[in-house]
Amino acid sequence: FFYRHYRHHVLRGNLCDELPALVKEALTSPHQFAERTAMPGSSLQVICDSPGIGDNLLALTIAEGLCSHHPDLVFCAKPEIHGWLQLFDAPPLRCVAENGRPSLLCTVDIASATVLAMRAIGRSRHEQWAREIGVTPALPQLLPLSPAYLDEFVPIAGRIALAPFSKHTDRTWPLDNWLKLEAAFEMHGIRCVVVSDSADGTEGFSQIAAILAGTSPQRVAAALSYVQVVIGNDSGMAHLAGMMGRPTLAICSSASDPRIFSLYPTARELHAPDVNEVVRSAFEMIGQDVRARVPAFPFERF
Repeated sequence: FFYRHYRHHVLRGNLCDELPALVKEALTSPHQFAERTAMPGSSLQVICDSPGIGDNLLALTIAEGLCSHHPDLVFCAKPEIHGWLQLFDAPPLRCVAENGRPSLLCTVDIASATVLAMRAIGRSRHEQWAREIGVTPALPQLLPLSPAYLDEFVPIAGRIALAPFSKHTDRTWPLDNWLKLEAAFEMHGIRCVVVSDSADGTEGFSQIAAILAGTSPQRVAAALSYVQVVIGNDSGMAHLAGMMGRPTLAICSSASDPRIFSLYPTARELHAPDVNEVVRSAFEMIGQDVRARVPAFPFERF
């Protein structure tokens, strides 16, 4: 909504001067969400037209919160996201492209929730959606994973998973920090598994690191179920791990929503940390002390 209705301000280059008034109008407009009353013959649908895994998982918590009062609810998402959503006991799925924009009781349009607007009001996008719709987000239950995939990943049990890549460069911790992080864990006798949607960029990790690249949602979930901690950017893999109930460290930047991981009891946010802070936090999360002092690596901040 914010972008669609105010893009002319962006093009004129004066958004910064007008931002407070624009944010207030955007968040109080009756057009941000669709009709609150269902039209005859219509069913409740939550639509997420974002291609992001994290956005869809957050929207799924809104749909899950609505399900107890709307058993016919349908969740609409892009086809390439369905495999990730089907890991959970979630509402029936449809494709955004197939549905168009029918008469809706309520539409959650993820693309309308801009980081600028969320930071201006001090809420995450899921907190704002819940406030607008009047629902308490709920975490869906993880469905049983394939025994074949679980058997495949027994050898990585006890490792730490690193998810160093994101499609959003402003939410991506520098790759050099990830390489130093892996080296620090190796120094303490803990091997890592690197999770990525592509093998590109993984060449710098050590030869003893397991690389899990470009694989199915079921295989990724099975791998994450064996590791001690999942460490990721503010991206889909950290949201997936949090929703699975895995111990998760989410490395957030100034481009992240406030409290974006607050829905997940096992997740902790680290804001622009250095390598040593991430190592200490990981050991705290698994209930161990850092026995040897971690070298004070030079590090970059966002």
